[in-house]
Amino acid sequence: HNMSADSPLRFIQMWIEPRRLGLPPNYGSYESSREERANRWAHLVGSVGDNGAQGVPVAVHQDVNLYVCELEGEGEELPAYPLKRGRQAYLLCMEGEVEVRSRDGDGKDGDAVALARHDACQLFGEREVALALTPSGGNAHVLMLEMRKR
Repeated sequence: HNMSADSPLRFIQMWIEPRRLGLPPNYGSYESSREERANRWAHLVGSVGDNGAQGVPVAVHQDVNLYVCELEGEGEELPAYPLKRGRQAYLLCMEGEVEVRSRDGDGKDGDAVALARHDACQLFGEREVALALTPSGGNAHVLMLEMRKR
């Protein structure tokens, strides 16, 4: 429900199953600043008790990380994100258009995938993979959910 008459609302609802049954619910919300996510990954959700997730605004009982970035300007490239072996990522292009490129551990480029608004893709890290996002039509807003491969 949007309580503002002049600001748009973007609502993305996700359900993440806990590591095991019986854990106390852990959830939250957070509004990041433009500076936090401008041309870099902002780490918004991480795992309770994970040293790499200390200081994230929202912690959950699962081995999962949620990042968001807002690419500003034609041709701006985001620093690569290392998707490790045994991990997977789900990318959602919320606004704009991006090109997702993967590189293996030897630096060889994989296939590029173009995503437009509301498009998504999955990436699997069978080896070290880096993600490079380049907006092809101005600004772009991308969400990445990174987790253990199932």
